[in-house]
Amino acid sequence: MIDEDWRWRMIAPEKGDFSGIPLNLEGRRAADTWDPAKDDKTGEQCRAYGAPSLMRSPMRMQITWADENTLKIETDYRNQTRLLHFHEAPPAGQRSWQGSSVAEWEVGSGPKRRDRPSGPLDLKVATNNLRSGYLRRNGIPYGQNAELTEYFDLIPKQPNSDEWLLRAPLPGLQLSEMTSLHTPDVVLGTGAHVRCVGKGRKERCTPLTKQAVDTLKRWLREPRRGSGDILFPSARGSRLSADGVEFLLAKHVAGA
Repeated sequence: MIDEDWRWRMIAPEKGDFSGIPLNLEGRRAADTWDPAKDDKTGEQCRAYGAPSLMRSPMRMQITWADENTLKIETDYRNQTRLLHFHEAPPAGQRSWQGSSVAEWEVGSGPKRRDRPSGPLDLKVATNNLRSGYLRRNGIPYGQNAELTEYFDLIPKQPNSDEWLLRAPLPGLQLSEMTSLHTPDVVLGTGAHVRCVGKGRKERCTPLTKQAVDTLKRWLREPRRGSGDILFPSARGSRLSADGVEFLLAKHVAGA
């Protein structure tokens, strides 16, 4: 599959290539002074294979249930293994490359155990207790206090017995987060990204692809509705509702 990140999946990016990553000055300094020889000397060659970067890598994996409440993802990428715990993770121990992950189903009532209901589901995974590592294999850093949020789509079993667990290519926004955005939340220059506040009033940044940046630039040139700075206002200038988004999607799909 070819996506917006294919070139970094197949080859190591050059030192200083921060495309699509919102970095502050300290992050840029750390990446600019990255020395892979130091990682070799300290036995930390796996710093680019932690949970924040692992699932975007080209690899083979095996997904099984370790027990009734733990999904196990084994990869051939430096032999890294992730454990996704439903309900709650075991007591935090020593920091690791894969950290501690808690998973929950986002759609419908959701399963409390592995006996999930039928139909499409969204799986949300929150990970912390990480060792500091790299987002890419060119020294772009994340710290040990980083918190990773991922979303997976579970596609129900098909007639040929295939069942798919698809990871969203970007840490995307939920509908409520998207409709809550204001124009100052969007950064379209170097390290283009969107800032949003999710559960627990925690702020996170979602990188934007070049296509998304171009689309948002065109949107921001459109005449504004209302007097506020809501990024996606309704026809009356107020905040879009979930029903409004659903109506617009259905309208444009029907006309496509």
